[in-house]
Amino acid sequence: MRRLVRREWLLAVGGLCAAAMVSGDGRADTVPGADNYGIGPSEVEFGSLAPVVTESGFITLSLDASGSNGGAYQFRGGAPGTIRVQKPAGATVRRAFLAAASTGFSGRRLNNGDVTLDGIAVVWGISTPSSISSWNHWSEVTGIAKPKIDASPAGIVSFNVGEVNTTGIDGEILAVIFDDPAQTTSNTVILLFGAQNISGDTFNIALGSPINKSDPNLAIDLSLGISFGFQDGANTGQHSIVNVNGERLTSLAGGQDDGQPANGALMTVGGIGDTNDNPAPFDTSSGPRKDDELYNLLPFLHTGDTAITVFSQNPSNDDNILFAALNLHSAAAIVGEGIVLGPSPAPDGDVGTTFTVTATVQDANGHPVSGRAVTFLVTAGPDSGDGATAITDASGHASFTYTGAAAGVDEVLATFVDSQNHTQTSNTVIRRWILRNSPPTAVCQSVTRAVDAVCLAAVQPAEVGNGSFDPDGDPISLALNPAGPFSLGNTSVILTATDSSSLSASCAAVVTAIDQTPPAVSCPLATSAECTGDGAALVTVGNATATDNCGNPAVLGPAGSASYALGTTPIRFTASDGSGNTASCTTSVTVVDTTPPAIACPAPITGECTADRAASVDVPAATASDVCTAASVSGPAGTSSYPLGTTAIGFTASDTSGNAAACLSSITVVDTTAPAFNPASLADRTVLGRCDGTPVSFVPPTANDACQGVTVTCAPIAGNSFGANTVTCTATDGSGNHSDATLTVNVLQPMRLAFQAPLSDDNVADDINGDADIANIFEVKRTIPNKIKVFGCNGSDVTAAIGGSVTLRLTINFRNDNSSGQGTSIVPTFNGVGDAGGVFVLTGDHFQYNQSTDPANYPAGTVNNSSYFDNVVTLTYNAVPGIVAGQEDARLESR
Repeated sequence: MRRLVRREWLLAVGGLCAAAMVSGDGRADTVPGADNYGIGPSEVEFGSLAPVVTESGFITLSLDASGSNGGAYQFRGGAPGTIRVQKPAGATVRRAFLAAASTGFSGRRLNNGDVTLDGIAVVWGISTPSSISSWNHWSEVTGIAKPKIDASPAGIVSFNVGEVNTTGIDGEILAVIFDDPAQTTSNTVILLFGAQNISGDTFNIALGSPINKSDPNLAIDLSLGISFGFQDGANTGQHSIVNVNGERLTSLAGGQDDGQPANGALMTVGGIGDTNDNPAPFDTSSGPRKDDELYNLLPFLHTGDTAITVFSQNPSNDDNILFAALNLHSAAAIVGEGIVLGPSPAPDGDVGTTFTVTATVQDANGHPVSGRAVTFLVTAGPDSGDGATAITDASGHASFTYTGAAAGVDEVLATFVDSQNHTQTSNTVIRRWILRNSPPTAVCQSVTRAVDAVCLAAVQPAEVGNGSFDPDGDPISLALNPAGPFSLGNTSVILTATDSSSLSASCAAVVTAIDQTPPAVSCPLATSAECTGDGAALVTVGNATATDNCGNPAVLGPAGSASYALGTTPIRFTASDGSGNTASCTTSVTVVDTTPPAIACPAPITGECTADRAASVDVPAATASDVCTAASVSGPAGTSSYPLGTTAIGFTASDTSGNAAACLSSITVVDTTAPAFNPASLADRTVLGRCDGTPVSFVPPTANDACQGVTVTCAPIAGNSFGANTVTCTATDGSGNHSDATLTVNVLQPMRLAFQAPLSDDNVADDINGDADIANIFEVKRTIPNKIKVFGCNGSDVTAAIGGSVTLRLTINFRNDNSSGQGTSIVPTFNGVGDAGGVFVLTGDHFQYNQSTDPANYPAGTVNNSSYFDNVVTLTYNAVPGIVAGQEDARLESR
């Protein structure tokens, strides 16, 4: 058969018994809760109840059941179709569980959602057949119950229970485990679920610590959940018996305490509204309230007991025990295979002492398990993280001992691996560590303290008792006797340390009052005096004054009259009290020199300019004297160059105190010498004249001056004043000095050249490239006669008259209308009359040059083209070959 296992606190338990009978199809059975159709017992899958939940800590348990086919309940106080929770004040839900049973002998297995809480479908986690041909079901409903319960006030909280087929479901049991801050001891809750063996079941409970019945907090209650049990005054056959440690607990378990006297509503559990007053053990008279299924197990236990054995049996073979709950206050336990940790509750302990926890490991039959490794761990508290591993002995015990390090509450757990290779965890043992109250320890130290402004020393008790403490960490107060303040010298004192429990301790010390305060001294004000001679002055200084917190101090210092040097002299006064404390102040005597020296400058000086608009002048030094110290003179004494004009000069006399006096004089440099012409620059000049008479330009002569630059101007000459002209020029310097000179300027007449046939041009003089030349067409390889006549300014032909005094020369260039300027001559040699250098020859009434053409130098085909040949004729006077007196050009095009 499958074995029921849950992983929180792992428990195994023997069975509890009951029986009942029902029809799940709405048949009107003769007796509720009975096998009216002779179906008979069925085999159970688990064979007994088994622990499914174990929780420990500061917890409480609420239990209630609901069985209803509608209408008012016969016994319980709630409304039909509701199930209740008893919420303690301030508690919150840790976990919640719901058990349900189908009607006995119906064979019905519930589906998910066949039962609802407040309209929320319940999903089953465990389903198992019972021994009365019905099914039992288990679900954790924390997610449904916790939000509503936690939000509700303390007291009864109700849930609506919905059933898909109410006559086919006997009812439900709701178990809620609370975290309850009102609890002061560690409690254990064990919930068991499954299906009874109606022939009889036994389960064994192992306790974490031996029973101590003198513990006022000790309580061990057993609740049973039974379905399909019916009891009334006439029917005494339906009941279950329960024995504890071999003694009869009850003979009347079962009935419809939380339901109605009808199949589909037969349900009871020891919970809300019930007491743990045990029924008469052998009373078999029928009635559902004679046994409310909530039992107190303490009457069956003795101090020192470490185990409890529970036996149940259903003689009527028609009740279904599907649920049991063990609620242990100030105790811990396990059912079946598992581990329990003790002592529980654990006594308080002093910090620094040891504490031993003992784990008990048993198998499913309650027998001790030896040789098994147990791991101990302090999971919370001041010793968190401490732990060890131990091996169980023949009694199934393993122990762990540790020392409490600090005050607080430790939580200790133990784990082991069971026969199914699952890790099982014990209950939590709570150990409170306490620091016992002890008197404080007084620690004294002598104190030396300086007196204050009234010659007394104040000392705080904490200064003498620095290091005093209370071993329990209690606050302490300190007091001195005498309390002070203290006069100069040594005073014996007693320090007393007292804790919050009025425990005290004392020690002795010495307070030494010393005077460390120097006197207060005040110096006379600083004095200033004017220097009277030899860098010093006679000054009278007053005395300093002084006071002290512990008496009258003495004052020493340089009071009286004395000679003090120029500048600031610091002086110090010192005051001393009776304890040797001294204080000083400083003042000063300052001798100042604020009188400037007397100074006399040299007289103004005038000098002639000698070069570069300047003259070298020797300046004598100024003289000075001072009443206090020697005086030094600075200024431009000595020989220096001074510019043309008047220059102001200054001298300064300074004494050693920085006083200064100044005086002014002047140096004047004059230029009275006229410039002189350079004789070589007066030579004759030749220039080309202008037919319209516009004055001609020529290079003027040069002149020199001893002092500065010279400007030369000459009289103008008319451009048509041909021949020799006498011109007067004047040289003037920057000071207005001047001189005159004459020179001869020869003016040459300009000439106009005119091409004669066969070449044509506009024959306007000197219009090279400036006129629209006529195109002269020629055949290559022909000789071109260039004939020129010369005309004067008045238009007369002067060709024959000047024939021997001038030279005409031909230059031939290849040009393009789109280019600027003349091109390079393309004719390397000249042929014809006067062919040397292209020189014309006077022939009759004209000058002529015969120009030979060839294909190499005169390419054909320039007619009506942008390219052409430019014949340029230049006339120069033989006497002045560098001056061009006339020019003309003619345009030639080849074909």
